[in-house]
Amino acid sequence: MDNRSGRGRSFASRHRGTALEAVPVRSASLETAASQGVESWLELFEPLFGGVIALVVVWRGRDRAAAGLAIFATALLAGRAITSIPCQGTAGLVAATSSWVLYILARVGFYVMAE
Repeated sequence: MDNRSGRGRSFASRHRGTALEAVPVRSASLETAASQGVESWLELFEPLFGGVIALVVVWRGRDRAAAGLAIFATALLAGRAITSIPCQGTAGLVAATSSWVLYILARVGFYVMAE
């Protein structure tokens, strides 16, 4: 079986005895659709654009709306960065909780900006 087509491979597995038996294991196709190219690039550059917005607003902003936008962009980017940390157990719970706290802070910053 070919792994590139998404059909899978055969693996040898031992069962109760000493005999080996071939077991087919299916896998997902690694090929992407043609429409996912633009989406993948936009997803890659979105944090970069958000970071630029946050830095420009912190540097040039003087009023309450600028502070709200800076809090929104910074907290949203930090929350997304923390979400991608691979961890388990207590560290995973702390990372997940802190990312949600940052998302809530981002919403507060958005409401301050809109007010």
